[in-house]
Amino acid sequence: MRLLPGAGSPISLRALLPGAAIQGADDIIVEACVAEVGKVRPGTLFAAMSPSRGPEAAAIAEAVKRGCRAVLTDQPLSAIGVPVCRVSDTRLAYARLCHALAGDPGRKLKVVAVGGSWGKRSTACLMAGVLRAAGYRLGMLGSLGCLDGHEVSPLAEFPSSPDKTAMLLARMVASGCSHAILEAPSNAVLDGRLAGIPLDILVLTWVENGPEPQGARHRPVASGDAALTKLLDQLAPEGLGVLNAEDPVLATRLGDIDGPVLTVGLNSPAEIRGVHVDQDAGGQTFLLVAGSDIIPVSVRTPGRAHRIHCLLAAAVGLAYQIDLPVVVRGLESVDYVPVRLERVDSGWPLPVFVDGAQSAGALTACLEALRDAVPGQIICVVGIDHRA
Repeated sequence: MRLLPGAGSPISLRALLPGAAIQGADDIIVEACVAEVGKVRPGTLFAAMSPSRGPEAAAIAEAVKRGCRAVLTDQPLSAIGVPVCRVSDTRLAYARLCHALAGDPGRKLKVVAVGGSWGKRSTACLMAGVLRAAGYRLGMLGSLGCLDGHEVSPLAEFPSSPDKTAMLLARMVASGCSHAILEAPSNAVLDGRLAGIPLDILVLTWVENGPEPQGARHRPVASGDAALTKLLDQLAPEGLGVLNAEDPVLATRLGDIDGPVLTVGLNSPAEIRGVHVDQDAGGQTFLLVAGSDIIPVSVRTPGRAHRIHCLLAAAVGLAYQIDLPVVVRGLESVDYVPVRLERVDSGWPLPVFVDGAQSAGALTACLEALRDAVPGQIICVVGIDHRA
């Protein structure tokens, strides 16, 4: 799997995965690896990741028949005719190998990952505005597609498999990007599709269902909490955590981060705060408070949740030592986030908004924002997506 010509060199599994047990050889030198048996070619390494032992055994037999050089697995195997590298987690090891073969592009970028049950797209777009305002060339990988520093291309699948993610990051490096913003959905984190990428900054939006003005607490989303643990493991030793202190689950996880942490909040104690000034259907104004510095911010999306997303993006900018007025200019440059409380011109005398909420928490935050910003009755039309 050579993702870019000359991007990487053959990889020694003994060196890359020192904790692995290799049988049938002293070492395994890998030039290409695949996780789908139909893509096995003579000389490739096959990463066996079938959901159960039966299908996995059949896949391994087919891979050997197709001429694979070796097999990567987390299951005990008897002699199968080719060397075997046994690891504790095949998905993690496969991802690490994919990135190594691509030249470890994630280690050549400052990667900022945005995790949480919802709010990732909005926060990522706001962060992009801040970094662009400071003059950085950046790449983005998320639900809107891939920006490689020059052009935006749609993705047939997001998040992609580790080999494709490594290729996209390598394109960003080749384009001269210094930073990459990566959306990290919980399901992709849990199944290892985003493993193998060291994170310079980890931004965490919401793990609970969403903000509730009456103070009622929702049951935490279990998958989001498990994904949070995995993301924390990917944070580089010197990396920074940026957390939303308004989320009670995240507030309890502050002690799980060994390195530095920045918190943002509205009413909760936090290093960076947003103080409400005014809002209506056309947007909101708030005061961004960072230490002794206070500066007004005016954005075109109403709501407490969007204010939190602005604060998270501001925290990233300040962590990269971007001047506060430049941070604000970047936030205000984002006119709207596609399909995130996006106001549309319907020709009606009433304001109309479109939001692609795919969870109860995201929909709750959307309705809360409109209740605070729009007087009178709110008519909500919900289309049920089978993926939601």
